[in-house]
Amino acid sequence: MTKIIVLDSARIDFNDIKAGFKKTHSAARFDQFKQSFKDLFAQMKLFPLAGVVPDECATLELVIRQRVAEDIRVIYEVKDDTIFIRMFLSTQRDFLTHLVARMLRP
Repeated sequence: MTKIIVLDSARIDFNDIKAGFKKTHSAARFDQFKQSFKDLFAQMKLFPLAGVVPDECATLELVIRQRVAEDIRVIYEVKDDTIFIRMFLSTQRDFLTHLVARMLRP
């Protein structure tokens, strides 16, 4: 069975996104938001290679995939029977800018 591991840096990304969403949406909409990711993770477990390789990663020759839920890019890597979630990123943000900011994060 495929398992999913959310890396600490990705968890920080998601917590920031979640906090921002919660401030601007109703409790019911926030619950839908969270459910979208639960559903996405369930799909990813069944079809881990269904995500597309982001253009930025293809250029860098990284074997990373992405899926999208709620206008949030879920950037992940598949190794054997494990999915490593590496990043959560709004579709409105630039991938490389976000990656550099994460690398410079204290």
